[in-house]
Amino acid sequence: MKKAFILIVTLFTLLWLTGCAMAPKPAAAPVPAPETEIRIDEAFVEGGTFRMGDAWEGENPDGKIVHSVTLSGFYLGTHEVTQALYRRVMGNNPSAAQGDDLPVESVTWYEAVEFCNRVSDALGLQKVYTVSGTEVRADFTRNGYRLPTESEWEYAARSRGRDDRQWSGTNKESGIEEYAWYYWDDPAPHPAGMKKPNELGLYDMTGNVEEWCWDWYGPYTKAGKTDPKGPASGKYRVARGGAWNWDADYSRTARRDGFTPDKRYEVLGFRVARNGR
Repeated sequence: MKKAFILIVTLFTLLWLTGCAMAPKPAAAPVPAPETEIRIDEAFVEGGTFRMGDAWEGENPDGKIVHSVTLSGFYLGTHEVTQALYRRVMGNNPSAAQGDDLPVESVTWYEAVEFCNRVSDALGLQKVYTVSGTEVRADFTRNGYRLPTESEWEYAARSRGRDDRQWSGTNKESGIEEYAWYYWDDPAPHPAGMKKPNELGLYDMTGNVEEWCWDWYGPYTKAGKTDPKGPASGKYRVARGGAWNWDADYSRTARRDGFTPDKRYEVLGFRVARNGR
């Protein structure tokens, strides 16, 4: 009897263990995917010749000399670089007004250059910039991301250099609010791409935050130019486009500004460009 009892207990134990082994295990909690995707929405801007400079009335130091500029085609980001994208690439967010969908601001010109190099490297493209301290050299034959030149920026903002585009998307001050966040709206940066784009599909080329360009700031000359890169040296780097706290005149597509490249400004961000086909 004792042996029979032990045999029965053993059989029950084996059946119980087998049942446990066959029972389905609870599903493991999903692991969130890391934020590694880098996506740049961009528009191709077909090259051409336009009259660069300020042919309109309005205050604009160093911008009144209208001159002919011929540009090769290029790609330009459809939106200003957002804080979410900047943090994904750079690992930090220097912006004064925080929000993933807001354009990044309070970013130095050097940080914008570094962002371009890191994106190029991550996407398997050739880095345009070689940086040594405060010296930055650009190889415009490379296919990676970069800041737009001042002439590329104005050409794109004016929908391939149209003479009837004092603001990006319109020639009427009464129509600015359809395209731009500027002084008369809520005085703060807004999520990128909320207003109407211009004819090339580019958002916030007027207003929201001003945008760093490649060029050193310097006076125009009357001579015609092809794919100009600006002066060889200077004190300030060019910024374009007006911002959320600037008025209509200051936000015009021909308006020019220069800022110290190693300083941060709450109204200043950037968008990226790269060579076209």
